[in-house]
Amino acid sequence: MKPHKEELPMVLLGARLRALRLRRGVSQQEVARQLQVDRTTYTKYENGRVCPDHQALVRLAEYHGVTLDCLLGREEMADEAAVSDADDYKWTLSLPERQLVQMFRQLPEELKTAMVKEMEKSYLQNKQS
Repeated sequence: MKPHKEELPMVLLGARLRALRLRRGVSQQEVARQLQVDRTTYTKYENGRVCPDHQALVRLAEYHGVTLDCLLGREEMADEAAVSDADDYKWTLSLPERQLVQMFRQLPEELKTAMVKEMEKSYLQNKQS
């Protein structure tokens, strides 16, 4: 069954949300947790049955590191994500780098701390070589 014209934006939004979630390699439950909504509500977003409110759209765009225009299908999704550091320098993350960040974010805080310390130690040893 073909969607009605007024349903197309929600269908496109749902498809974008699903593509962005899969690109990050996270579950619907994880995205729902980040948005502070029930998983069934988020599933309805992806299925195009419910349109997120303005605040949820903004949080979704921030979570996925895209613009609202991208989220709503008004601009294409980039294959790489750009992030800014403290000096507002733009860094572009490749897919493996984004995947690493996503996995890191899902770790318990004590493991994150231990990993960062170990990486700093390895970095300093490598730099001195």
